[in-house]
Amino acid sequence: MTDSSTEVRYGELHRYATLAKAVYGDVVGIRRTHGDSATVSEGTGSRVQWLVVNDAEEAVQWIAVRGTFNPRNVLINGRMKVSREARLGAYFHSGFLRAAVEAYDAIVPALDARRQIRITGHSLGGAVAAILTALLAESPA
Repeated sequence: MTDSSTEVRYGELHRYATLAKAVYGDVVGIRRTHGDSATVSEGTGSRVQWLVVNDAEEAVQWIAVRGTFNPRNVLINGRMKVSREARLGAYFHSGFLRAAVEAYDAIVPALDARRQIRITGHSLGGAVAAILTALLAESPA
């Protein structure tokens, strides 16, 4: 007996991994691969970089968050004070939370509420992606 809720979709897993790697690239390389469907931004405070790719064919918006890449990111990792996020009613590593809120504020206005969202990240980007996922799940549609 197979439980379909645990079905592994390798193509989708490959896409998560490919985008988690792509966000480490330069903007020119990302645009060459993803064209106009890609938007690359970096937080002014955290210097965490994220990539949003709109896959019109699949009606999916992919968000990838880059991991530790520069000295500012190292400081974000080290900001280990615990902070409460009121919307979620939860406590988080304050550096990760600050970077996630910065990404959320920048990304949300550009999202299409009719499309699914998939989020990935590595290292610092994985932590930010997890908090960003929670923030997006709690945001008004």
